[in-house]
Amino acid sequence: MEVRTSNTSSISMETPSYPETVMQPWLIRSIDVFNGILALYIAAFGALWNLIAVTFFLRSKSDLIKIIYIWISFTDLTACILMTPVGISNLNQRNGTLFSNEIFCNAHGFLWNVTARLTVFLVMVLSITRTIFLKFPFWRISTKKIIATIVIYTIIQVIQASLPFMVSTFYFIAL
Repeated sequence: MEVRTSNTSSISMETPSYPETVMQPWLIRSIDVFNGILALYIAAFGALWNLIAVTFFLRSKSDLIKIIYIWISFTDLTACILMTPVGISNLNQRNGTLFSNEIFCNAHGFLWNVTARLTVFLVMVLSITRTIFLKFPFWRISTKKIIATIVIYTIIQVIQASLPFMVSTFYFIAL
C-alpha cells in the first residue's frame, strides 16, 4: 500500500527496510542492536531502582516532598517498563513485534504520551516547591492544593492523550 504525497513521491506503508544511505546496512543494524541492548539495560535497571525508590518513600514518613518523589518514581518506573518493547523491537530488526498488535500499540502510545509529560510536570512541581521551601522556610504550602494540582494536570493529560481515539486517529499505524 502506498500513500501519495505529491506527483513525484510516495510513502510506502510496507515493512520498513533500511534506507539507502552513505552508511552500510550492517552499520545501521549494529546501531539498532546497540540501541536495543541499551533500551533493555535502562529498562531493567531503571525499573529496579525506581521500584526501590517507590518502596522506600512509601515506608518513610509522608510529607509533600516525599509524595512528589513517590509520584516521580512511579512515573519513571512506568517509563522504564514502556522501554522494554522498544528495545525488543530494535533487537528484532525494527519489526513490530509487540507493536504489531493494535491494542498494545495504542495503549503503549497513550501511556508513553501521558508518562513523559507527567514526569516533566512533576519535576517542575518538585523544583518550585523546593525553591519556595528554601526562600520562605516558615511558609506552609498546602499539600492538598499541590496534590489537587497534580491530579488535575494528570486528568488533563489523560484527556489530551485520549483525543486521537475520539476522532478515530489512533497511535497504531498498520505496516
